[in-house]
Amino acid sequence: MERKKEFVIREASPTEWDNILPLYTACYGTVSLSEGGRVPSRKDWEWCYLNGPYKTKIFVAEDKDTGSIVALRPIVFKEMRVGDKYIKASHFMGVMTHPDFRRRGLFTLLMKRAMKEVMEQDVSICYTFPNENSFPAYKKVTDWVHLASMDWFVRIVNIQKILEAKLAKGLIRYLCKMGFTIANRIFSLGLQKTKLSLKDFSVERITHFDESFNKLCDKALEGQMVILKKDHTYLNWRYIERPDIKYVCYAIKSKDSPLGIIVVRTRNMFGLNLGLIVELIAYSHNEEVIHTLINIGTQELLSKGVDAILCLLLGKHPFSKGLLKNGFFHLPKWVLPRDFPFLIRVNEPALNRKIIYNPSQWFVTFGDNDAV
Repeated sequence: MERKKEFVIREASPTEWDNILPLYTACYGTVSLSEGGRVPSRKDWEWCYLNGPYKTKIFVAEDKDTGSIVALRPIVFKEMRVGDKYIKASHFMGVMTHPDFRRRGLFTLLMKRAMKEVMEQDVSICYTFPNENSFPAYKKVTDWVHLASMDWFVRIVNIQKILEAKLAKGLIRYLCKMGFTIANRIFSLGLQKTKLSLKDFSVERITHFDESFNKLCDKALEGQMVILKKDHTYLNWRYIERPDIKYVCYAIKSKDSPLGIIVVRTRNMFGLNLGLIVELIAYSHNEEVIHTLINIGTQELLSKGVDAILCLLLGKHPFSKGLLKNGFFHLPKWVLPRDFPFLIRVNEPALNRKIIYNPSQWFVTFGDNDAV
């Protein structure tokens, strides 16, 4: 009888990249993050877990016989605003198990070890964006709640390419093509000649976020009860300093005071060259600024020859109207190529459950997901 495998659950250092890389390639192949895959470079790994502004913990499962790392569970400690109060939060990121070692309870063992650390750090809430591999495991863990899935807003650019990639052949494909073509042409009539109508404002491409952006981040979305804390340190780390992914950032300012920012990038997904609106922050009452920001980001992505532009948001966000004005469709769940679930685990009993468990009280952007 084959001896049962034994594993060591331990904390790993971010400097152990050489030992962790084989796990990434076993799970996701060899295509690098910079080329549209899922495998980060050493610099990108260290950007996230070693050189960033947040405290991190990495837990691994090690094969006792070979010493190989066969499962991974990193967490990053951040802050979240609930109402007018900031609380400790932890982002559960990048969990993975080697294909040869799945269904052996490693996900559960690593979760227990990570939660022990989280509770010792007095973290009030945990959150995660599980991928298609880890989501089934999370659903089996009863103390994690699938709060909601991200809403998809899509602007179609290359209709034929999209239909070839995902939609059915024959009559359904033809009808879809006709419907999208007509809708796209109607939107295009108003979009092709869009001009900025803002007066006494400037549009700037941002290569460094200074402290003037802190007020915008803190006050722009006051109507949203639950939101990840963001400031100039976060924005620089997340969108300016990342080694493997290049983002383009724009801001609208009035007398050097930022009124809104948009961050975009391109990525190959679902067999398409997609433009992604990753971050969008603006004062919710200023519809003109929101509309203009989305238009600026859209034009930047169109210049890159994208097949479609995708913006994922969660919550009762103030940006839907601006997205629709710029030719985006809010797609129903049943047509999506994949789901982007958002899960939370509440650790602090004093938190208002009516707020925390209500998706409309949250504001979550695509950029809050570590994979984007």
